[in-house]
Amino acid sequence: MSSRFSFWRRLALLSFGLGLPLAPPRLAAQTLLYVSNLGTTTVSTYNSSSGAAVNTTLITGAGPAYQMALDGSGNLYISNYNTGVVAKYNASTGAVINASFITGLSSPYGIAVDGSGDLYVANTGTGIVGEYSALTGAVINASLISGLSSPFAIALDGAGSLFVSNEGSGIVGKYNASTGSALNASLVTGLSQPYWLAVHSGDLYVSSPNSNVLGLYNATTGATISASFITSVSRPMGLAFDGQGHLFVASYGNNVIGEYDATTGTTLSASFITGLSTPYALAFTPVPEPSTLAMLAGGGSGLVAFAVIRRRRPTAA
Repeated sequence: MSSRFSFWRRLALLSFGLGLPLAPPRLAAQTLLYVSNLGTTTVSTYNSSSGAAVNTTLITGAGPAYQMALDGSGNLYISNYNTGVVAKYNASTGAVINASFITGLSSPYGIAVDGSGDLYVANTGTGIVGEYSALTGAVINASLISGLSSPFAIALDGAGSLFVSNEGSGIVGKYNASTGSALNASLVTGLSQPYWLAVHSGDLYVSSPNSNVLGLYNATTGATISASFITSVSRPMGLAFDGQGHLFVASYGNNVIGEYDATTGTTLSASFITGLSTPYALAFTPVPEPSTLAMLAGGGSGLVAFAVIRRRRPTAA
């Protein structure tokens, strides 16, 4: 008994010293992919691993949900281009939290939430990106970025940068998300009506539905990695990533969601989810990056340390 106690005490002390968990925390059983259907004015959820429907009518009658954003507290935000409103819902039940969470907007389209509880909204009508409290809807800066040309999509990276697509000028600009100052107002140019943006692992993905192209660019320099990264999608719209390096693309033209390798663009499933009605926006329940998942699960050095201790245990006499 004493040798067992000594072993576990040594393991606890080593794990504490290395800052490693003794037992892995529970991870979510499934990651949900949210899909807005413009044809039925509904928001549906699907299992991101299998594509199986979880709730095809999670939210109904929300108007055309052109863009959606999820925060880390279980809230779903939807921008309504036609009414000038951003609504807030319970992401689990679909219950309305505030149907008029932010009002008085000018054709709001792109929407994004950061980890600090700030909500960014692109007003295509006025060429402005505004900043609001994701908790209360209060205005932080109604004109955080101005002088844009029909700003459609916006995306945040993990370094405090905000990317904005200008549908009118075919340009994607990069800005400081806190101050609104331009880091590079012409980060990527020469695009054909860029509608959607997504940032993943230092890369910027841009969909141009009118030319049926999804391009890939360096999010720091704007350099072209592949202007035709994916060309097999009919009118690509919403973009979203899971925690395993997979890119999901809404095909507005074929009423499907396709799944692709985010690094190579290889098609994993061109019809991952079918039977949709004009799919537009996509969003994932927030998940850790793959490296974080590995550490949370007790992988890497945590298991190595455990194995080393077991190998060094003295054998019984």
